[in-house]
Amino acid sequence: MPIQHFDASDDDSMYESLKQQKLTKIKDLPSSSQLNVALSFKEPLTIAETLALLESDSIPSDSNFRLNWFSVANSEINLGMDWFGTFQILEDKIGRNDPYLLSLNKKYPNLFPGAPTSRKVYDQSKDFEEHFTSSLRYIIDNQELLDKQESHYSSELLNKVLEETNNNGIKINGVYLSGTPKAITTFGSKENIAHIDVQSTELYSDTFSDN
Repeated sequence: MPIQHFDASDDDSMYESLKQQKLTKIKDLPSSSQLNVALSFKEPLTIAETLALLESDSIPSDSNFRLNWFSVANSEINLGMDWFGTFQILEDKIGRNDPYLLSLNKKYPNLFPGAPTSRKVYDQSKDFEEHFTSSLRYIIDNQELLDKQESHYSSELLNKVLEETNNNGIKINGVYLSGTPKAITTFGSKENIAHIDVQSTELYSDTFSDN
């Protein structure tokens, strides 16, 4: 399900009541459970603010949750990025030093996270922003790849999103998380969370633990 968008005209009391109902049910789950959820924000946040909401100042690495997806706020369509999945796939399947990937990273900075770069100062938020904008530019430059997949995206639409991003920076309006009931409750209880969409649950988790 797409991340929901909220604005000042939304009925906060209704959404707050629904959120509290979800939190109550989540708290009742066995601690061994795993949930996959979407958290929608009341107000869009910068990447740094989003990481702070998840109580992290860099790539989240807590053993009881995983950040799967940033939903990037824009006026055109639901788009986002999976920095972590991209990094893991490259690391496992291709490695970090493939010449073709390195050449693409020169043209599209941080298109492939983890590939060596010439940057001397590490800036988490800037790297994430570059990954998103580079991904957009790569897709725009290779529209035939989307055409083969019968995608409803167009170069015109993606150019609008890229222009808006370049003008206003990246703001995040929600995230997809996997984690234990304790982790999801912690983050879902934050003031800026407007809505919790529980997409799936498992009774026992092989991935996460609060121990």
